[in-house]
Amino acid sequence: MKLARFLSYKAFAQTVIPNTTSLTVNDLIANALTKYIIPMAAALAVGVIIYGGVQYITSGGDPEKTAKAKKTLLWAIVSVIIIVLTIPIVNAVMNILKDKII
Repeated sequence: MKLARFLSYKAFAQTVIPNTTSLTVNDLIANALTKYIIPMAAALAVGVIIYGGVQYITSGGDPEKTAKAKKTLLWAIVSVIIIVLTIPIVNAVMNILKDKII
């Protein structure tokens, strides 16, 4: 059981970080963030922007619906900014923790 679990971790690690012999938890976390999690979050944020735009278009001039649509768009744009800043933050943290293993 432990051998199968170890091999599955190694197989996952090789898909995230190919051609490596020594892997750390830090490498796995950083690469999983930059290759999988951040693009999914960006796609979700774009979907929310589209949703907010549709809300705004279909508000029909109703001030309450328009305000709700603007709020949705505002927070979607804030999330895009955070997602864009995530990559430099991850790189900075990885440089700080270069020799340390979590």
